[in-house]
Amino acid sequence: MLTMEDEVKLLPCPFCGGEARLNGFMFNVWTVDCTSCEIHTRVDYHCSDPRTQAVEKWNRRQLSVGTTMIDQLWCVHILGPDDVYPAPSQAEANRAVAFMKDFWEKRHPEDAALGMVAFEVIPWPHSAESHAKSVGEFYSEIGLQPLSARPSSEV
Repeated sequence: MLTMEDEVKLLPCPFCGGEARLNGFMFNVWTVDCTSCEIHTRVDYHCSDPRTQAVEKWNRRQLSVGTTMIDQLWCVHILGPDDVYPAPSQAEANRAVAFMKDFWEKRHPEDAALGMVAFEVIPWPHSAESHAKSVGEFYSEIGLQPLSARPSSEV
């Protein structure tokens, strides 16, 4: 567990290599973000040590040497319940996040304004095998139709 005085070691941004910074907010919400590309990760108050978990979550996102973004597996991360849904691609994960944000803001405007739930695209934090096993359920779990199944006028 980190204390407020502990110096934090943050790895560079896994997307652009930029410098990372740790931010604390009201209600014990912590984020780590990139000072260059502004990608971020967030941990809320309902875990036992959100500051430490935000740092560990950010550092876990660091890609290993020799891995390219094309090789990376992607998912939609729902902060609040802290769920992850493996996505077939980064583009589909981005599309799902936009869909889910819009849905949430329309159905729960008060909660959306408070930031009770947030949606983000992150690299898949588990094994490639678990991603492959679950990615087939992506569209039914999220409530979207695959781009390839939509008429070309809707794409």
